[in-house]
Amino acid sequence: MHPHPHHNHQAGCDLICLQETHKGWEKALNTSLIISTHFPHQYWDHSNVEQCKPSGAAVLARSYLDIKVSVLESGVEGSVFPALHVLVKDRRNGHSFQVLSVHLRPPLGFDDNQRANIELSALWTTSSIRLKEMQSYLEQALRLSSLPLLIVGDFNESFESGSWLSPSYADFLMEKKVCYLEFELSFSFE
Repeated sequence: MHPHPHHNHQAGCDLICLQETHKGWEKALNTSLIISTHFPHQYWDHSNVEQCKPSGAAVLARSYLDIKVSVLESGVEGSVFPALHVLVKDRRNGHSFQVLSVHLRPPLGFDDNQRANIELSALWTTSSIRLKEMQSYLEQALRLSSLPLLIVGDFNESFESGSWLSPSYADFLMEKKVCYLEFELSFSFE
């Protein structure tokens, strides 16, 4: 996408995708005048909150972006969280694209004993579930639209190998002819 000549890069982002939200996050963010004023188009999904408290998702968009959000289920056994598929149209320049906001299966169990003993998490192997989730979500997104696709979210992949993207993900994305960038985010709350 080409930068819009009137886009103010000082203003920050245009679209925010959040994972691990709940109704308290929605209320807290919307009491902030900055969020409610600058991101008036919002979609919050708390459909999975009963199973796992911080398991919602949200999309927040600037006033000049039209968004249409669909909730996608992976249909994969062991999958925990739905994904959000977002069709985005920038009314300033007419550009459109799609976003797939995912929260893939964490490498943890979900009963009280496993949650209480985090050290057991090393024994859980859920990477095959995450790969199947990505396959399902990507195939659904590509059926819904042929627009350029941006995949964001919580991939629950490890940095231990020096790359967040496991070889199975990389192979899958190359097979689907999807380009990807690797980067590490850091945040400052000053």
